[in-house]
Amino acid sequence: MKPFQLGLRPLFFFFCVFTVLLSVDFVSAQGLLITEFQAFNESTIQDEDNEYTDWIEIFNSGEDAVNLNGYYLTDSVEELSKWQFPAVTLQPGRFLVVFASGKDRRNPASELHTNFSIERNGGEILVLITPDGSSVVSGYTEIPEQIEDASYGMATDSVFTDPIGEGAALRAFVPQNDLLGDTWRSFDFDDSGWSESTSGVGFEGRPPGYQALLGTDLLEQMYRVNPTAYIRYEFQVENPADLDLLSLDMRYDDGFSAFINGELVASDNSPSAASLTWNSEASSSHSDRLAVEYIEFDISDAISSLRVGRNVLAIHGLNTSPTSNDFLIYPRLQTVEVGDIQPDLRQYFDAPSPGAPNNQGFAEVAEKPSFSRESGAYTGSPTVELSTEVENAVIRYTTDGSVPDETSTLYSEPIVVTGAIEVIARSFEDGKLPSPAKRESYLLLHANVSNFSSNIPVVLVNTFGRQIGENWTEGYALIVEPGENGRLRLTDEPHYMGKTAFKRRGSSTGGRQKLTFNFEARNSEGDDKDVEIFGFPEESDYVMYGPYNFDRALMRNALMYELSNQSGRWAARPRFVECYLHTRAGPISSASYWGVYVFMEKIKRNSGRVDIAKLTQQDNAEPDVSGGYIMKIDRLDPGDAGLSGAGGQRLGWVEPKEREQTAQQATWLRNFCNRMRTALNANTVIANGGEYIDAGSWIDHHILNIYPKNVDAFRLSGYMFKDRGGPMQMGPIWDFDRTMGCADDGRAADPRSWANSGGDGGTRYFQFGWYSPLFGNQPPVGDSAWARAYRQRWNELRRGPLNNENVMSVIDEWGALLNESATRNFSKWGGVRPRFGSFQGEVNHLKTWLTNRGDWMDAQFVDSPYFEPDGGLVESGTQVEILIGTPGASIYYTLDGNDPRSGNRVADTAVLYEAPLTITGNTVINARALFGQSVWSSRTTSTFVTSIPTLSVTEIMYNPLEPTLEEDPNDEHSKTNMEFIELKNIGDEEISLAGIRFGRGVIFDFSDALVDTLAPGQVAVVVNEPDAFIARYGEDIPILGEYRGSMSDRSETIQLLGPLGQPIFEFVYTETWHPSTDGQGYSLVNVSSDAPVDTLGEAASWRPSALLLGTPGVHGEEVPQPQGGLQLGGDVDQDGGLSITDAVVLLQFLFQANGIELPCGENGLEDAGNAALLDSDGSGLVNITDAVNLLSFLFQGGGPPALGLECVRIEGCPDACVAEE
Repeated sequence: MKPFQLGLRPLFFFFCVFTVLLSVDFVSAQGLLITEFQAFNESTIQDEDNEYTDWIEIFNSGEDAVNLNGYYLTDSVEELSKWQFPAVTLQPGRFLVVFASGKDRRNPASELHTNFSIERNGGEILVLITPDGSSVVSGYTEIPEQIEDASYGMATDSVFTDPIGEGAALRAFVPQNDLLGDTWRSFDFDDSGWSESTSGVGFEGRPPGYQALLGTDLLEQMYRVNPTAYIRYEFQVENPADLDLLSLDMRYDDGFSAFINGELVASDNSPSAASLTWNSEASSSHSDRLAVEYIEFDISDAISSLRVGRNVLAIHGLNTSPTSNDFLIYPRLQTVEVGDIQPDLRQYFDAPSPGAPNNQGFAEVAEKPSFSRESGAYTGSPTVELSTEVENAVIRYTTDGSVPDETSTLYSEPIVVTGAIEVIARSFEDGKLPSPAKRESYLLLHANVSNFSSNIPVVLVNTFGRQIGENWTEGYALIVEPGENGRLRLTDEPHYMGKTAFKRRGSSTGGRQKLTFNFEARNSEGDDKDVEIFGFPEESDYVMYGPYNFDRALMRNALMYELSNQSGRWAARPRFVECYLHTRAGPISSASYWGVYVFMEKIKRNSGRVDIAKLTQQDNAEPDVSGGYIMKIDRLDPGDAGLSGAGGQRLGWVEPKEREQTAQQATWLRNFCNRMRTALNANTVIANGGEYIDAGSWIDHHILNIYPKNVDAFRLSGYMFKDRGGPMQMGPIWDFDRTMGCADDGRAADPRSWANSGGDGGTRYFQFGWYSPLFGNQPPVGDSAWARAYRQRWNELRRGPLNNENVMSVIDEWGALLNESATRNFSKWGGVRPRFGSFQGEVNHLKTWLTNRGDWMDAQFVDSPYFEPDGGLVESGTQVEILIGTPGASIYYTLDGNDPRSGNRVADTAVLYEAPLTITGNTVINARALFGQSVWSSRTTSTFVTSIPTLSVTEIMYNPLEPTLEEDPNDEHSKTNMEFIELKNIGDEEISLAGIRFGRGVIFDFSDALVDTLAPGQVAVVVNEPDAFIARYGEDIPILGEYRGSMSDRSETIQLLGPLGQPIFEFVYTETWHPSTDGQGYSLVNVSSDAPVDTLGEAASWRPSALLLGTPGVHGEEVPQPQGGLQLGGDVDQDGGLSITDAVVLLQFLFQANGIELPCGENGLEDAGNAALLDSDGSGLVNITDAVNLLSFLFQGGGPPALGLECVRIEGCPDACVAEE
């Protein structure tokens, strides 16, 4: 049976879905409304991670509190139960802000975060769904395009007033003693003797800082005198009884306590009100960056303290100490009379109000203006014209990076580009929200670079006349890439252009003229902005590394990062570029050419970089506190103290930053490092399975530093990271300019030594820090587990990424790429010209040095044998050679799984290799080389497979129903105990089960099975708990045994290995394949039990079981069929096919109840047949989601109904489906 396909375009699908939603009655679930949301939050409100993310505001307009537990928020018509609320109670007349960040946080005691973000380009839905999934409570059936820093929502008739606003009058006093006590806070206190001025109050010791905000300067009274200031504001309230909400917005540095008419209403970073004295200090600092942003305090409970007419706000302002060089108190008081909400009138709001009533809004948005020129670099005297086709619209623009408002420059004539400039423009129309800001950026080029051409990308940096120093300098960057012809000009269309900040890097090299600097992409507000550059994963932070005197081959850093990535260890991805660094006024000229740079990623926590959990200040107990750390052994960042006493090291904080970590996190990490240091032992770190360290990463990190002879390895630029619940990992690698025979540092000159003697000869690779106990202070030539693993990994890397041929290939490719730009680079920096006569001479020297280095290190470590071919699936009769690169070694091998070495002698079953081996069956070869009488190599093992057991999985019950009372009268079993996996011999011959085992998913070795073999076509099961399985399915089904562990209810990798460890099959199932198998009582059944095992990972290879509880022990034609007529799942109109009519009829039945009769009984959904037929998504419920699921299948390629596309028998239903032969 094939579904009825209309062949309609996706647009029609969305029309259908829109029609579906319009047909649904929006229920008034106790007055819950989505009153406001923001999908383009650039500066409105930050979440607990200090990130500007989308948010959704829920308002309880009813008279009773509502427990939101079980309600859903969704942005998808195909997944109405996308994000579920925890048990959070929303009081009447109150708002709840949920961040739509994609972070999926449901702790009712903290911020809530959905698992999705809102589409800012519009077109999606945003709705609140009832707990049973059947009804839409409130929402938006089609979100319009969203505007930067504006919100969208329901209009209200609320009245807003600011009794204390910008520049409000005040009286201030800096006490010299405690004579006033707390009397100054009271309503009746006489403050006429205090100085009279306006907001804000404070001082700035390092202008400009807070200067623009200060109406009252207290520098002389407070600095080095007193950290406390008293401030009083008088304000008027006409009638407090009319007020519904009261909020205090504060800008402050560093703390405060606020009182209205003598009653405490809000405080932060302050001692308790009772503990405050005339010279109290703030309990913690409030950063300068956050101090200038208003933080809202809901003080609605203080409405009862207000009086008709005159009132007093008294603020005790607090600095961290008398010597702190800045201070700020700047309040804003707002009252709200909440008016009626108009759910059907939707508006944009240019002043978003998360957690408060909506302001006055706009129904429409003005159209964007047009620019006559696109962003880019230009020569001559270019002009930019702005235009709009809307009559009576005006255009306002800025060139200072701010978003234009009604006070910005009115456009009246073309804008002349005289240097670097960003033009931001908006259209303004009466009665409409101003248009989204449109931005274009321009750089002016001098005529002497108009013909510049290159074969590698160019980065143009303009800092508007400012030098790049140790603090961030904002400017602009433009990146141009070569086109299809492999060349570029500076006037080509930019790959990237935008506001960017720069900061000098480097400690010992920080003062040189060819500087290395951080490159941080920013938005118009000056905050980090993730961008995609050169195809790297989106991020805001990058590095512009300038090879200078040490690295005259220009590629040492890039080369090691490339080899690390090839080795499977993430390192910064590099891209060679040329740079123009313009730090003066006027056009960019040839004088700003700054040479060859490496544009590369910065070490940072990110799914595309160091992929570990994010550690927040709330993560202070296990398991959360156990991971999310990136640390370093290096010079500390300015102002940092580091983490001392951590396993004998002082570590620097990378993530989280030192100012962001908590005392609990520092203590936990210090204790972990101390336990780790105690556990470091060459014989146990390999065997203990990574309890404290990831030995593989530690070995790779060591090799990738010792191979290039990094003289600063581990003690400088030494990074490490720890994920949540995981061991400490070494890396990523960083900083290789002083390596590989570089110039101006003789410590790296000799490729044939570990370290130089005398003075600072560089890092002692085997004696330094945490590596010392692992190596026993000597090279890894001994027989410890660590030494053997190290040598084996060295040999693996030498046959792979560190192979001389591979390394030379990378160097040659890059040398050819840089040949042209290197000439310009060394012309610019004539004082550091290449040695050996030319740039190519530097490249050749690097190649020679690394060849000698690799060969010398090979000689230091005992060489290991290798196989040709190197294992895997081979044909019977294949000849295998065992080879070694070092002459004079004797190679011994075994075919019985044993080690060729026993103690320090040749094992009894070992054979001396003399000629190629012929593989005639599945074979494991273990080999070692013996040098002389007692020096053994590490063991090399390879598996050769000529045949794979013909065993396949045919049914999986991964999320069963709970046991019934009849099945479990003594309450001894859980639903997990009802799991099973059914296996079948799909071959023509009997197979032995000896040695077969599950490698992933569950734990079971078939050597312990209750039967030894499976005949052709025979099926049997492995189960979670035999007694529970028998209680449900009886004793007639063959049970092979009981596995350990359990299967995931969501997604799991199932791997079966043969006797030699060879994979028989491996695949991943997911609960989204067929929802009816996800806890609804049905199992996953292989559609064709005889199909190749490489199809097991495809959703189309599986269907839900024909019977509730599954069909273990039988398959195919043997499956008993239930009584009932043949039906096609979802076929409501009973025409034998699927079409839009089925969705419409279902909706009419659900929401219009106009006499529609269902086909499988007269009692509607109370009849099990009707419920089974209509449950298209397999959720166990029949609701709007089933109609949406059907539409998705028909018009968008979504999954089929839960019952599949074949005829199935449903008890109580008539025949309406004809099975195809």
